[in-house]
Amino acid sequence: MKQLSEILQFVTYSETVNFIDCSINGVNYDSREVIPNSIFVAIKGEKVSGDTFISIAIERGATVIVTEQSVNVPDSVVVVLVDDARKALAEISNAFFDFPSKKLTLVGITGTNGKTTCSFLLKELLTFAGKNVGVIGTTGIYFADKVIAATHTTPESPKICALLVEMMEYGIDTVIMEVSSHSLTLNRVYGLHFSAVMFTNLTQDHLDFHKTMFNYASAKKMLFDMVVEKSIAVLFSGDEWAEFMIQDCIASKKVIVSREVKNSTIFFTSLISNETSSLEGISFDVQYSNHTTHITSSSLVGKFNCENLSISLIIATILTNIPLQFFASACKSITAAPGRMESVLLQKGVRAFVDYAHTPDALEKVLLTAKANISNGKLIVVFGCGGNRDVTKRPQMGAIASSIADLVIITNDNPREEESRTIIQDIIAGISKDVHNYTVIENRADAIEYAVECSNQGDCIVIAGKGHENYQIVGTNKTHFSDQEELLKYQ
Repeated sequence: MKQLSEILQFVTYSETVNFIDCSINGVNYDSREVIPNSIFVAIKGEKVSGDTFISIAIERGATVIVTEQSVNVPDSVVVVLVDDARKALAEISNAFFDFPSKKLTLVGITGTNGKTTCSFLLKELLTFAGKNVGVIGTTGIYFADKVIAATHTTPESPKICALLVEMMEYGIDTVIMEVSSHSLTLNRVYGLHFSAVMFTNLTQDHLDFHKTMFNYASAKKMLFDMVVEKSIAVLFSGDEWAEFMIQDCIASKKVIVSREVKNSTIFFTSLISNETSSLEGISFDVQYSNHTTHITSSSLVGKFNCENLSISLIIATILTNIPLQFFASACKSITAAPGRMESVLLQKGVRAFVDYAHTPDALEKVLLTAKANISNGKLIVVFGCGGNRDVTKRPQMGAIASSIADLVIITNDNPREEESRTIIQDIIAGISKDVHNYTVIENRADAIEYAVECSNQGDCIVIAGKGHENYQIVGTNKTHFSDQEELLKYQ
């Protein structure tokens, strides 16, 4: 519990109405979760403004309302007027929970693809070094022996701060958090103290929200602009946006991980070389601080995982001040995140992979990795695209799948409130008219069954798009569905 005056010291506001220095028991933006003697912040949602629910919040016991516009409330209720309710929500959350991100090591990972994989890799590396690690991300929230389902890649600011406090109560000293472009744009992570930040890559996604790639990149860059001087920034430079991200970043240690030497006075370069990749694993050399270390992993697949593991290794090395060579033995048995090139061996001797690839770049990398490691077989891919999301990537993914795979089975992903046929036609629109290596099976379970039926020993099947998800959303109905469970029927 804190006094309102204590909290408002850290909040940017224009004025207060009916001010009383009351005790505060909580902070909420959802009127359904309001408790007595709490602050309700009326944020603007995609469809409805939080101001609509102010009266409900007061009925449930809110004694302070934070809003961007004047409202009529009882004299017993304090109103705090702000210019940006979302930023105020973050400021209030940090202050109410006593700035928990300053009391532990918080690592933020951003990028289009690879965030989840890097968070799991880094967790294993830091655990190997003796750290007690928690993870907040797309596949869930993990700490101690707890697993909490995730509703967003990056939660809203009150949830983040509450989680950090709870994690510390369980002895967690390091938290790795996936930081989405939405969360940066919507100020969910505003005011957090990041000890280290990481950038994986930037490829087309979320243009339904950001509209342009520059806007998308600028949202990601916010993470690097907000770090303090004593922090660490590690980026993969194979991406054209990496140096844009690091512009103006004041982190005291900046490292670019690259496959070629980068001469610069503002960052160090860590080199990846001698890479090999097969369906049995990856190996490569990584050079850092005048030392070269050979890395092998039997459970990671694809050269893109050489990148993911390299940047994770550099972060781990700098955070712990332990030589990179120390982590080499941990890498041998390190495991990927759920639904990221997750391997299932079928009865026929067919290798199947479940992967979250839902962008053109990710799909291309996954398919090229699988294709390069098939000697005498064919590549079959099952995929779809999500409804009510970026439509411009659909034809691109159709073109990529049909140009790489031998058989493409187009199916439902999470169509949500869009017509399945509309989504599928958008995908087909990208396939050349003289290419006939695709078929459409809307039911995803049937599509997976057909892929297995069409396969023979030596073939490889990729089930792309949903990865770790154990549900499917059709219309507004969310029902249980797992690509992994479907494949296990054919083991």
